[in-house]
Amino acid sequence: LSLIMMLFVGFGFIIQFAGGNTFLQTIVEDDKRGRVMSIYTMAFFGVTPFGNLVAGGMANYIGSPNTVILGGIICILGSIFFTRQLPALKNLVRPLYQKMGLIS
Repeated sequence: LSLIMMLFVGFGFIIQFAGGNTFLQTIVEDDKRGRVMSIYTMAFFGVTPFGNLVAGGMANYIGSPNTVILGGIICILGSIFFTRQLPALKNLVRPLYQKMGLIS
């Protein structure tokens, strides 16, 4: 069961990372793309060790299963928040995509 779940988690991670990367590179101007991507990479991969440290500390106090459950709840709440922000993001990005000729 864990192996099958890891397949879905890994697939979701790759899709999220590739989608976010593509999205950022299409909306950012050429002369600022390197700066934006370095900040994105630092925020995405540079914060991971701190999250692991917090999760390890929590697992020490509340146990590993409870830490995983709490992390899952936080991820679900974050995805709900992000999903509610998508219409506003769509309205902001649509003119940029039209200007680039990606959508009509």
